[in-house]
Amino acid sequence: MSPWIVPAGDDGTIRCPGDTGRAPVMAHDDIAEPATRVLTDTDPHADASHDLESSTL
Repeated sequence: MSPWIVPAGDDGTIRCPGDTGRAPVMAHDDIAEPATRVLTDTDPHADASHDLESSTL
């Protein structure tokens, strides 16, 4: 187990260092489609960056 993650407490909450409480968390479903597009049609995405937003969180 990672030294940064503590096992869930009695209330089921997983706690880890969070500084300001923000974390770049996204569901796999939200990453899969854009990742597939970028990996299968690379020319339009060369030297580009993309901002993704989670629809499930």
